[in-house]
Formats: sequence, structure tokens, C-alpha cells
Amino acid sequence: MDEERSKKPKLVEHTETLQLFYDDEQRNIKISSILLPEENDTLVQFLKAYSDVFAWSAADMLGIDLLNVLPEAKLVKKKNMRQEVTKLLSTGFIREVEYLDWVSNMVMVKKNGKWRMCIDSTNLNKACSKDSFPLPSIDRLVDASAGHKFMSFMDAFLGYNQILFDQDDQEKITFITNERLFYYRVMPFGLKNIGHGLEIFVGDMLVKSATMEEHMRNLSEVFVVLRTYNMKLNPEKCAFSVRAGRFLSFMISEMGIEVNPKKIHSILEMPPPQTIIDIRHLTGKIVALNRFISRMADKCLYLQDGGQMPSILQSPDDLFFETIAVVLVKTEGVRQFPIYYISKVLQNDELRYSKIEKFIFALIVATRKLRPYF
Repeated sequence: MDEERSKKPKLVEHTETLQLFYDDEQRNIKISSILLPEENDTLVQFLKAYSDVFAWSAADMLGIDLLNVLPEAKLVKKKNMRQEVTKLLSTGFIREVEYLDWVSNMVMVKKNGKWRMCIDSTNLNKACSKDSFPLPSIDRLVDASAGHKFMSFMDAFLGYNQILFDQDDQEKITFITNERLFYYRVMPFGLKNIGHGLEIFVGDMLVKSATMEEHMRNLSEVFVVLRTYNMKLNPEKCAFSVRAGRFLSFMISEMGIEVNPKKIHSILEMPPPQTIIDIRHLTGKIVALNRFISRMADKCLYLQDGGQMPSILQSPDDLFFETIAVVLVKTEGVRQFPIYYISKVLQNDELRYSKIEKFIFALIVATRKLRPYF
């Protein structure tokens, strides 16, 4: 027996045909012909026990079992997708098409409790060049808007869908559903440069004035332009003749500029950081408040070093030579009011600057950032 087992098998082993059941049907199967007797018996018994796994004729094909789906399960995404397609067709935002060379996948995304249909335009974005037009300075826009007594905040209704696509490019925005093919006539979500285009043309709109009479004249001019170009506003996101509101992620009022409470709330809701990644997330949220916190770079540097600090505590180093900080103030009598805080952590070669070079570098950073104020 040991000699038989020690025989070196050939590259292609010999097989024999075995009839599992001796009946009218020829239910044969091939097995190895060099098995030991007890191995052969074990294999045969196993195959007989699982004979229903094999099909010897078409009659044995019962069909693959259905997916393990609960009977009460509902096709929520499919139903919402059909409703969204019907709505877009009725408004003329999309059109049906039959044969095209370029098709994108469609996904359903839930946002604010509602389903939103988006297309996967990854490949299309690769073929598109990025806009090189810089956005206006947000700081300059915010500073120019604060300090007015009457303000009206407006937002476009379905801003993306108010921007028409060039007719020659519409078929490039074709997407596939469970039923048919459609293409967009208007700007959809997910395309390159769409975000910047929306911010420039139909993003946050603000009309500000010192008096009510002037405010109504300014609003009249804006509404004439909106009517001329058929741009529609979202009444749920508009507030007229108010004294304060949110503009470009800042809270502006007649008193000045304040921090957006949502940004503070997001920091307060964060759990205590446990990892370096958590510290980076916290630092990113704090940096967004850079304008309102004095010597922000120093404070963030402590957080950054905290993720790399060894287990043995050491005496802290003076951070004067690792960061620079500048503040722009307005003097009224004997009091000074801060207008803008600037801070920066020195990196790489900047750390090797001499004291006078760091001082000059701080002046350069400040003049570049604060140029609109002078």
C-alpha cells in the first residue's frame, strides 16, 4: 500500500467513469483512477450525498435561487430614480436618447432626507481641462458687505439646473438608468469646474444698503437683471432687508464680521482626538477660524507637535522662531479693535532665516494678505 502511495503521479492523472446510481438514467461522473480503496469509497459516498448539485439534463435545471431579500423589502432607490427622471423630463432638464458612444453611470445619493440623482462623470472629468480663472477674494467681498444696515440674501433655485449646457456638448452628459438613456440639457452635479461656475454666477447673492430707500432701488436693479435672464430664486433660502445673515461662510451684520456658529458647533461636537488623523481633522477645523483667533499658528503648532510628542514629557521650546503672527487693528481714541489676524507656521527653509529675515518675511506675508485694506 505504501509502495502504491509513493508512486509518482503523472502530470495528467488517469480517470475512470463512475455511475453514481444504477437506474435507467445514465448519471455518470469522472473520478481519479489511482485512489486507494478507502479513499474511493469516501469520495463516492460524498458525491452520492450531493448528487443534487449536478445536472445531467435540462430537466435538472431548476433555476438559481432568488437573492436573499426580505419579502417586505422595497426598491426605494429605483422608485425614487424613476420619480426623479420623470421630474427632470417634465421640466426639460434632460432628454431621452437611444444610441451614443459615451455613457456615464448613475447613482442615487441621499442628502437632507431626500434622494438626489447624480452621475458618475469620472471619465468625462479626465477629458476636461480645469478653469484657470481665479475666484474673487472672499475676504474682500466679506469686508465690503459688513457694516450695512439693510441686507438681502438670495440664492438661486436649483442653481445647477439654471445653467444651460452648450448644445454640442449635451450628449456628453448621457447617463444610463434601469430603463433608458438620457442626457442633460443643463448643468448636473459632479462635473469639473461646476462648483466654481455656480459660485461665480448663481451662488450666494447679497444686496446691501445704508438706507431703506437705497436698498429698494438696489433690489429693483437686481430683480430687473434676474427677470431679463430668466434666473429664478429659491424663496426658502432668501431673506430680504435683514440686519444680519450668513454670506460666504461668515456671519455679517451692521456691527461687523463674526464667526459662523456652525463652524464652532462642528468643533464642539467633535469627540476628543485619539489619533494623529483626529488631530489633523481638529486642526483643519480650527484653521478655518484663522481670521478670528490671535496667534493661530502657535496654537495649531502645539496640536501638531502633540501627535508626534514622545512618551517622556519635555520642556516646551520657544515658538517665537517657528511661527509669525500679525494683527490689523483699527484705533478709535485710546482703544484698538482687531480687524484681521494672520498667522503662519514656518516651513523648511523658512525656519533657517535669521531674526531680521523672519521679521521681513512676516511683513511680506502681511502686506500680501492685507493689501486690499490700504
